[in-house]
Amino acid sequence: MKCLLIVAIMLETIVLSYADPVIFDQFKNLKFGGEIQRKAVFALPMLMDVGGAQTVRLGDGTLWLIGVGSTDRRAGGASETMRQIKVTRVKAQAAVVEFLNTLVNTQTKVGDAAKSALDNGKETATATETIDTKTITEAKGLVSQFEVLGTWTNQDETMFYQAIGKKLK
Repeated sequence: MKCLLIVAIMLETIVLSYADPVIFDQFKNLKFGGEIQRKAVFALPMLMDVGGAQTVRLGDGTLWLIGVGSTDRRAGGASETMRQIKVTRVKAQAAVVEFLNTLVNTQTKVGDAAKSALDNGKETATATETIDTKTITEAKGLVSQFEVLGTWTNQDETMFYQAIGKKLK
């Protein structure tokens, strides 16, 4: 817990007390665990739309780490609802892990070759140089004790969103 708190405080935090309610006209079926959870999620309107993770400090001074996951909505009953909840929770957890523990590894390979040939007394030469760069992003971590802050859909109800979070301070 202390490690998570220190990392989150070291990262740039967004300080907002409340976001403009006009932004939220694009969402429907908003359900939150309580007023504090609603304020924490509403403070990050961009995350509500595209997902991801961020820290936010509310007007009362509390610091939250929030992750948002999204998935498409398909026709179906209870099993489809469960799929939406599971998928968005995993995506929200992945966003939090990536936010806190992203490792980037870049490998660059440089190669060159020269070739010359003699054809009927005429010499030709070719030289080639290749540069291959491979970047790997990897995030590993464990996200536990995060509560579900809320769920919602976009206006045309084709996307489902879930926010998870943890009060850090």
